Amino acid sequence: MTGREKIEAALSPDGTPEIPVVISYLDFFVRDHWDRLTDAPWWHVFEPDLDRQLRWRKDVIDKIGLDWIELPLEDTASEKDRKHIRIEQHGDAVFRIDTRTGHKQELIRPHWSHSAADLSPNTGCLPKDPSQIDHIIESAKAHNRINRIDCVQNGLAHRVQEAHGRALFPVAQLMPPLAGFFFMWGYEAAMIMIATRPDLVEYACNRLFELNRDDLKNAARIGTAGIWIEDSFTDMISPGNFHRLNAKFIRRLAEEIRLLNMKSVYYFSGNPEGKWESLLSLNVDALAFEEGKKGFSVDMESVVERVAGRCALFGNLDAINILPHASPDRLKSEIDRQIKCGRKNNNRFIMNIGSPVTPGTSVDRVRQYVDLARQSGRGI
Repeated sequence: MTGREKIEAALSPDGTPEIPVVISYLDFFVRDHWDRLTDAPWWHVFEPDLDRQLRWRKDVIDKIGLDWIELPLEDTASEKDRKHIRIEQHGDAVFRIDTRTGHKQELIRPHWSHSAADLSPNTGCLPKDPSQIDHIIESAKAHNRINRIDCVQNGLAHRVQEAHGRALFPVAQLMPPLAGFFFMWGYEAAMIMIATRPDLVEYACNRLFELNRDDLKNAARIGTAGIWIEDSFTDMISPGNFHRLNAKFIRRLAEEIRLLNMKSVYYFSGNPEGKWESLLSLNVDALAFEEGKKGFSVDMESVVERVAGRCALFGNLDAINILPHASPDRLKSEIDRQIKCGRKNNNRFIMNIGSPVTPGTSVDRVRQYVDLARQSGRGI
């Protein structure tokens, strides 16, 4: 079976005879391990030249051997701009140059940084009525029209899908409305709004859903097969607010995704306790969870008991301790255990890690994880 066939089978009611293996947040892994994954210079991640983009991406695919490929919904340049943009190195500095104007922009190598959502804006400037929310959402929609629709039509994601989509399952990431609210207003402001003006938060989520719908249409247009719905921060709100402000929008997303002939995977980060009723009502094709940490546990065996084959599950192998630090025998034992649990979910299971690969985890170790999961998934 190809990687795509394995994942499609795992997401179907009948399950899969061969368990597929993936890692989520491949872009983080590539960012942190670029020099071990490809011989291309780091600035090729910004390249407007699609052939160069495809070459480094193929290096990553060959090096790791996953069963899916992540599609970029934003491109590095529009089709009309691409022939006028070039990247040049001058000494230690790298510049993006527009040959029409001579404008030079220095490029900075991608690196880990604090998320903007961790910062608290001036909480005295919280939106007080729907019109203030509308102003921000309309600006975001204009950004989408310029930076996503044109770019989806011109090429990079479509080229990646054309090159690898028959063998690998093409997936794109999407942030649902409430998580988007956190990122637009900041963590502290969002929590204050949820506690004091849930009506305005709900209004904002309805508007943010419009952005989601545009992104889903773009994703479907380029041949995306699955949508990874990345949730954040919502483990810290009450079950009631989770149901009102989050779960109903996830269900709407799942329905939109299904209507566009794609599959939905909902990733819940944090502690799911108190929210299982909502989580099991989302009607998504698959659920994925963070590994247990920060004082809580998410054990795959108990998750399988709760889900009972109603949807597919992704594994949550510990990416913080076991993946980078465990002995090979311990790593194999945990992979075998999770796949055995997944088999009990009517073979509706995809081997995964619970959070992004850490910067200190070697490329060889990730490949070892993939090879071990591949072997265990065949039942050898």
